[in-house]
Amino acid sequence: MGEGLTLTFSGGSGNGAVTYSVVDGTAQGCEITNGVLTATSPGTCVVTVTKAADATYLAISASRTFTFTAPPLPGRVTVRFVAGDSTLTAAETAALRAFGAKLLPGAVVLITVDVRGENAAAHQRLAALERLFHSFRGVHLKVRFARGGAAPIVYVRALRQ
Repeated sequence: MGEGLTLTFSGGSGNGAVTYSVVDGTAQGCEITNGVLTATSPGTCVVTVTKAADATYLAISASRTFTFTAPPLPGRVTVRFVAGDSTLTAAETAALRAFGAKLLPGAVVLITVDVRGENAAAHQRLAALERLFHSFRGVHLKVRFARGGAAPIVYVRALRQ
């Protein structure tokens, strides 16, 4: 879920080693690596920090709950094609890449393809988009074909992160 949280500890007496452990939570993939807490889904991670005993002082522990939230869904991207063509322009490719960069692994994207009697071209447009989205790890595509608009258009929007 985006950037990890660097865990720090202050207070207590003595020179016992400080360790962190995930003990509970609702988020998936709560993990601590090199003092950085990460999660792979929205929710909470409960972390216990322990300062070990030394020759003078007993061990001490405390727990804290951290909340991870999903970023907002990126806005819809509209791709307008020339009739009978399935080529993405550089600007459309850039807009779709920017859209994809905002998606988390596991995000679901709906691609609505306006068919308008151009079945072969519509399927080629979809194939072009699928190739582009294949580069975004873990993104799931849903496809809907529609008949309507005045021009061959494809709408791309995220359904969930």
